[in-house]
Amino acid sequence: MGLVTGWVVRQVRLYRPDGNPLRRRSDRLEGAGLLVAAFLVLLSIWPAVTGARQAYTEALAEAAERRQVTATLLEDTPPPQPSFGALAGYVTDGVPDGVAEGVTGGVADGAAGGVTGRALGSGADGVRWAEARWTAPGGLTRTGRVPVGYPAEAGTRLTVWVDGAGALAGPPAGATRLRVDAVVTALLLVSVAGLLVTGMFTLFRRALDRARQRDWATAWALANAHRHRRRPM
Repeated sequence: MGLVTGWVVRQVRLYRPDGNPLRRRSDRLEGAGLLVAAFLVLLSIWPAVTGARQAYTEALAEAAERRQVTATLLEDTPPPQPSFGALAGYVTDGVPDGVAEGVTGGVADGAAGGVTGRALGSGADGVRWAEARWTAPGGLTRTGRVPVGYPAEAGTRLTVWVDGAGALAGPPAGATRLRVDAVVTALLLVSVAGLLVTGMFTLFRRALDRARQRDWATAWALANAHRHRRRPM
């Protein structure tokens, strides 16, 4: 903590406009550039917060549209043949992330395939996709491929998550997760703005350093010329 405080104090002393006659014009320009850079970073906080809030509002509305519906398999699913390639991207219970997370509690109507009363993915070694039909919240009948974590026959009914349009979707994220995502989004936006401003200030400072080096070389040349003129013959 002491090192950080000492560094901050040194930077303030280095760049503060104190009217020191030893400060060159380039030094004052560098201090002004740093002040502008800090102002731009602070200014980026407002649009970052606004964008994150808008994203949170849209995600919350999208999550509110998610519904669980019953899907009916239109074809049999073959017994899974697990392998490292086939299981890549799936969770440990045999159900893949993302859309497959929305498939929960699949139950057979009867003894079809011997899966009566079994939750989707329980006891399965792999996942197969099968064509299914479901009714969207608006009453439109939709069809598509859904993940099935166990051998099942056509007619087996599963519970799946769909979005407002009736398309397959994952389960809605909780409000806490959406808030965390919004905060992370705002921090990322401010960080990007900070990196851009820092890069611009670094280029500006390098340009000033090159100007200082040229002035320093010119001053040394003048001093050498003056010394040679005053040297006795």
